[in-house]
Amino acid sequence: MHTLLLTGFEPFLDVQLNPSGEVAQRLDGATLGASSGRGLVVSSRVLPVAFGPAPLELEAALSALGGEVAAVVSLGVH
Repeated sequence: MHTLLLTGFEPFLDVQLNPSGEVAQRLDGATLGASSGRGLVVSSRVLPVAFGPAPLELEAALSALGGEVAAVVSLGVH
């Protein structure tokens, strides 16, 4: 089964809860479309809200999943 990488973001500024990160965390490990025989397993990451580290952490997540990523969905608030 292939993997869907789902990303959200950590809290930022004075906002103590970022819904994008919360959704990502709650869906981590879920299986989507298994009944079709072509399902995806959700692997989630919560990224920092910073232009420098966020792309590096995304690259690291892709590398850690070893090429079995069928799609990447990135959530955000803005």
